[in-house]
Amino acid sequence: MKLALCILAFERAIKASNRPEDRLLGSNYLSVLGPLLAQVIEKQKIQSRIADIDRLFSQTWIINSEPFEEAFDLWKCVKQDLLNQE
Repeated sequence: MKLALCILAFERAIKASNRPEDRLLGSNYLSVLGPLLAQVIEKQKIQSRIADIDRLFSQTWIINSEPFEEAFDLWKCVKQDLLNQE
């Protein structure tokens, strides 16, 4: 499942990041992606949660984005896949 891979990519990015503020943001991202995974598994409506996650990503700033690039790229794929399933 791509969403699980995205979550794991964020976890790796947090571990690889050398910036405490980026690690904190990464942890915040994980805290919103986890419930999304649960909703997907339970086949619940997810459009509003996806919009909330996109808003969080667009309104926060990772200082050193390099460790997070894979995770954000995966998120774009995940989001597209999930919205196409709705």
